[in-house]
Amino acid sequence: MDDKASEIAAVADLLADIDITGCVVSADALHTQLGTARWLVARGLSTC
Repeated sequence: MDDKASEIAAVADLLADIDITGCVVSADALHTQLGTARWLVARGLSTC
């Protein structure tokens, strides 16, 4: 990750190539963002 990049924005890039269907994804409080939650659910996470 670029030193000047946003960690919030980078979560999608980091998880994009991983099948998270049915998985538990854990992140710190920084990632309690509506956009991140919507992205994770759209990718197959059953609940946030």
